[in-house]
Amino acid sequence: DVITLGDTLISYKAMRSLFFICQPPVSAGATGSVTLWRNPSYGLRGIDESRDSVVIFAEADPSTRTDNFWVHANVSGTVALGTACPMGAPSMTVTLDNVYPVGGLGAVEQGAPVRSFELVQLFTYPDVNGDSWLGARTFSKSGGWGSCSRCWGRWRVGGSSSPTSTTRARRLPPLVKWHGWVFR
Repeated sequence: DVITLGDTLISYKAMRSLFFICQPPVSAGATGSVTLWRNPSYGLRGIDESRDSVVIFAEADPSTRTDNFWVHANVSGTVALGTACPMGAPSMTVTLDNVYPVGGLGAVEQGAPVRSFELVQLFTYPDVNGDSWLGARTFSKSGGWGSCSRCWGRWRVGGSSSPTSTTRARRLPPLVKWHGWVFR
């Protein structure tokens, strides 16, 4: 999901993991908890309460496809490991707040997918020589946007409007400018 889009910046929800519900969620309006199977799980890493939020698939009425929706929630508590899944299988209980829609966890069924994500920004920035670089940073719930990590560079030398010859890149027309650079 794209959050912010500009000429030199894009902020988006970067998926980090995929788990599945093993017990019906505990819901208290805008807060609650979900118990997930630890296996199978997919993705870059586990759920990190300091950076992640989740979306959970809700099957409101199994007899129709038109009322399904995704519940959005903030991971608010420590991820607790245990054996709460059927037959004592390994589990992970995640505490949630800011559940939207409020009460939405009531429509979540056992086996529903749970996707965790963190906010990421990609952006161009100049160095002391005026050369442009591509940077990335992630959002921490406690400290805001983190420090910049250099991803790739130099896009432009000395602030000139043409890319360096070593990048073999070209700029796209204004209508598709948000795609940025195309490489051959």
